[in-house]
This record gives sequence, C-alpha cells and structure tokens, in this order.
Amino acid sequence: MKKITLYKIFYIAAIMLAAAFCVLVAVDSYRYTHTLNSAPFYVFVLARALVFLTPALIAFIVGKILHKKSR
Repeated sequence: MKKITLYKIFYIAAIMLAAAFCVLVAVDSYRYTHTLNSAPFYVFVLARALVFLTPALIAFIVGKILHKKSR
C-alpha cells in the first residue's frame, strides 16, 4: 500500500474547507432575504470567509512547507 504523506492531508483539508465555503455561501444566498436581514449579504460572505478560507490558507501553507521539507 502506498504511504500517504502528511502534506497531502493538509492539501486535502484545504480543498475541503474551500469547497465547504463555496457550498455554504450558495446556501446563504438561497436563504438570504432582504426584508428579514438587516446586514448586507457581503457581511455573511466575509464571515464565512473568516471561518473557512483562513484555516484553508493556513492548511495550504503548512502543506507547502511540509512538501518542501519532505524532498
């Protein structure tokens, strides 16, 4: 069986977090109603970006560093 390296796990986590961001922003846009929400939609997008894209970026950078060290 092929040995899975640690940097691949970080890359997969980054991709999954970015995909979750896209899906949840789409769900938020479907559920968003101008009359019920006082905040504009971009606030919801920024909140999702903070929750999902920041850890995705960190995971990607850690994966890149581990990939360079494994060579």
